[in-house]
Amino acid sequence: MGIRVDDEKVTIDTSPVDSVRGAQPEPEERPALHILETGVQTQLLNPSTGGVTSTGKELPAKVTRLETVGQIAREHERCGRCRHFDRAKWQRTLEHATQSVDMADQHGLNSLRAIFGAPEMPLRPMRPEEVNTPLRPLGVCAANYKFLLSAGWPEQDAIIVCHPQSQCATRAANGLRLPRFFAPLKRGLTDQFKSWLFNLARGRRT
Repeated sequence: MGIRVDDEKVTIDTSPVDSVRGAQPEPEERPALHILETGVQTQLLNPSTGGVTSTGKELPAKVTRLETVGQIAREHERCGRCRHFDRAKWQRTLEHATQSVDMADQHGLNSLRAIFGAPEMPLRPMRPEEVNTPLRPLGVCAANYKFLLSAGWPEQDAIIVCHPQSQCATRAANGLRLPRFFAPLKRGLTDQFKSWLFNLARGRRT
């Protein structure tokens, strides 16, 4: 699962000459500072066990990357903008896992709760639907699901959970490299972003 992105800022180096190679770079090769605004889950240390528990609270955080314009353009292709993002499948999976007595199901849910801010051990009694609220926007990658099922994987292992703001998963839990299945829901919006980004790289403002 990729990083969740709440907002982003891009600063592109539009110098006429590459400081390293001495030639004018192509728009997609230009270096850019890519700042991603996200959140970090806070945790409490349990002194008796040495383990940690999510508090369900989140602090704002920034991730700064030095990338090329081409890399940023590809990263804009996020799960929530893909036609393979299947939220209905995830809702059914979440409901099943919440009611399951299988420890593997509960461990998987607790791992997702720790990532997305739903506490494993709430500070007050909470109904299952309250604990799972941060998990409801997630989805299942339908393309990877079909791909892994066709490869003989068990159904529960073929479910790749993704956040709307994540990018395509690159590997499955066992390290298997996954194909890139991104297919835009609205190709026009994706093309508009790329056009805007490459125009900035050429020194244009529109």
